[in-house]
Amino acid sequence: MPIRSSRKISAELDGQSLKQLSVNQRYRSDSPLFIWTLASRDNVLAATGAPIADGTSSPAVADGVHLMLAPLSSGPHTLHFHGEFPAFNFALDITYYLTVQ
Repeated sequence: MPIRSSRKISAELDGQSLKQLSVNQRYRSDSPLFIWTLASRDNVLAATGAPIADGTSSPAVADGVHLMLAPLSSGPHTLHFHGEFPAFNFALDITYYLTVQ
């Protein structure tokens, strides 16, 4: 299921909302179908309790919202992302504390 199933997606830089992050806008990109091989441990599917055989290969696509920021001024900055994906019962909330020298 593509990322367009997201109901909430947002990003802030230093407390200021970054606009136009709709999943159907210009910041969204996806990949063609590719094959990847999973490790038997320490992978996202094994974390769900799924039995993963060593060397299992699976078709996949990458689909996401990506940002490119102008160079930041020197000093501390906070970059915050939030997304909710009800179809997968999944949410993420990530904060990066950056120091630009």
